[in-house]
Amino acid sequence: MEESSLNRAPSRGGVNFLNVARTYIPNTKVECHYTLPPGTMPSTSDWIGIFKVEAACVRDYHTFVWSSVPESTTDGSPTHASVQFQASYLPKPGAQLYQFRYVNRQGRVCGQSPPFQFREPRPMDELVTLEEADGGSDILLVVPKATVLQNQLDESQQERNDLMQLKLQLEDQVTELRSRVQELEKALSTARREHSELTEQYKALSRSHGELTEERDILSQQQGEHVARILELEDDIHTISDKVLMKEVELDRVRDSVKALTREQEQLLGQLKESLADKEQSKVRDSKWVYFLS
Repeated sequence: MEESSLNRAPSRGGVNFLNVARTYIPNTKVECHYTLPPGTMPSTSDWIGIFKVEAACVRDYHTFVWSSVPESTTDGSPTHASVQFQASYLPKPGAQLYQFRYVNRQGRVCGQSPPFQFREPRPMDELVTLEEADGGSDILLVVPKATVLQNQLDESQQERNDLMQLKLQLEDQVTELRSRVQELEKALSTARREHSELTEQYKALSRSHGELTEERDILSQQQGEHVARILELEDDIHTISDKVLMKEVELDRVRDSVKALTREQEQLLGQLKESLADKEQSKVRDSKWVYFLS
């Protein structure tokens, strides 16, 4: 706890003390409730002190307790907390005015409460009568009014604390549900994007299928035309083959004729040679005979 001159923070937007009574009974513990403004980061080094209203320095406290650090805080909402001052450390009763002050770890006063006093209850006007049932009989109890009010205040504060805890739990649940909704929205967006992509792919495949079907039909038509052309060419080949066969037969006949004529020519040449040889021999005999006669 730093000992420095009092540095008062502006009350607006600072720590707000709740349900501060105008008087507290000595020798009775005092519970102090307060809220921290949104965005405040509490520290275990922060503390709440009971000061005289005229105190000008943070070391002029009468007593103090370390602040409580809430387990969880909700962004954008004030944070509720409370501390207790033990009865043995409280000021003695009197006319002196006191106030609660919240001091952070830098020694800066971040909030202060309205003034209050510590006074003993007066004999009559501060006493009230309570009726309590005990074993079927009613018993009248006379207790200080401040005690009754303090008990009622404690009960109200406890109820408020319970409601605050419930509020925090509900806010946590709301935060969790919002996070879940965001995750689901993100998943839905991803699913929609994937569905759109799949739809585009399906359309592209459909177009490709249509083009392939059209190309297949064209190829089928061309194949039919080619088959018909092949059949025509096969018929032409058969016709040409028949003609070639006929030509070969005719050629064989011509060849046979040529061979026969060649043989006949050879025979004629042989006969011609024999005839010429005979004529030569005849001339030789005739010339010899003439010579002999002459």
